[in-house]
Amino acid sequence: MLWKLQRKTLLPVQILGYAFTLFIGVAIILITIQFYLDLQPLLVKNTELFNKNTAVLSKQVSIVHALDGEAVDSKKTVYFTSNEIRELEEQPFIRKVALFNHARFQIRVEIDQQQMGRIGTELFFESIPDEYLDVKPESWKWDQKSNFIPIIIPEDYLQLYNFGYAQSKGLPVISKLMATSAPLKIWIEGRSKPFSGNIVGFSNKINSILVPQDFLNWANESYGISRQSSASRLLIEFTDPTDERIMRFFKARDYFINEDRLEFSKLVFIFKSALAFIFFIALTIVVLSFAFILLSINLMFEKHKETILNLYYIGYGNKQIARFYQIVISSFTGISLIAASLAGLVIRNYYVNKVINNFFIEVNRNWILLLGVIILVVLLSLYNILVVRSIRRINNPANT
Repeated sequence: MLWKLQRKTLLPVQILGYAFTLFIGVAIILITIQFYLDLQPLLVKNTELFNKNTAVLSKQVSIVHALDGEAVDSKKTVYFTSNEIRELEEQPFIRKVALFNHARFQIRVEIDQQQMGRIGTELFFESIPDEYLDVKPESWKWDQKSNFIPIIIPEDYLQLYNFGYAQSKGLPVISKLMATSAPLKIWIEGRSKPFSGNIVGFSNKINSILVPQDFLNWANESYGISRQSSASRLLIEFTDPTDERIMRFFKARDYFINEDRLEFSKLVFIFKSALAFIFFIALTIVVLSFAFILLSINLMFEKHKETILNLYYIGYGNKQIARFYQIVISSFTGISLIAASLAGLVIRNYYVNKVINNFFIEVNRNWILLLGVIILVVLLSLYNILVVRSIRRINNPANT
């Protein structure tokens, strides 16, 4: 009897309109989030797209002319001065400038393995802040009391050895596992005993032989030939890599930057911005549908205020009166979210099979159902609370 009376207060068009807009908004949100999570490993691994918007900056190496007309190769011209670094930090399109710290001492690394024999070579070490590393193994730490130095090398170096140097010298090729398991002896000029070391990771981002920054700072202070620290390369983090002022600024000062990697940063910025825009639009649709149904309910309650009061006066409680509206709204909300989750699963299955599986086999975990359940719980909780509060405000205005 109660529900038959309350059913006449509902407008089916309003409920259906709410359910449809909620379906569209939630479906877009679920697909956008899952698409971002699915593409992230691929883009981080292969194209650096989801790393920081960074690029390595250096000066052009050239022959300079002295005052007497004699051409000399000046090492000083490749280093950035403090004024130049300060100028870079002041640019509106640059968020942060990080320095490559280089070893100011001579280094020799030796490897002694039965399969390869004894091999030694002169090397160089550099370091950067850990936040810019694309790999950070658990062993990436250094203690002054320890004799162990972890090393990260570019993955390209291993490829060059295997397909270039090893082929010409008749040496065996080295897998990543072999490279990381090979014990190294690291001799530093001025130190009588060698350090032990291991390659602990391979970088696809930084083209340098990296050691922990704490170690390099300590070693430069203890064994450095020169006390003056200078940087020939900088890591630049951009606020907006699509800013057209970037290349004009660098070219005007004869700075060199890898434009291909900058294009990758532009792509990630555009890609992230597009996803953020789509997510914002979808979120706006969901919020508007939420506001729409609440406004419709409140208007309906005001229109049928007398009916609700009569039900209250004949003995029905606020929760009893609200229960019908809660069940109707919750049912349509649940149907909309189930449909949105199913649509998300279908679309995700399509782009995984057609696109992502062409690049790598494993994909990220499917979060669509979990996200759908979370959104459902949040919406139902809000609806149940607000409907009861609206009914109570009509029947007990003095207590609200």
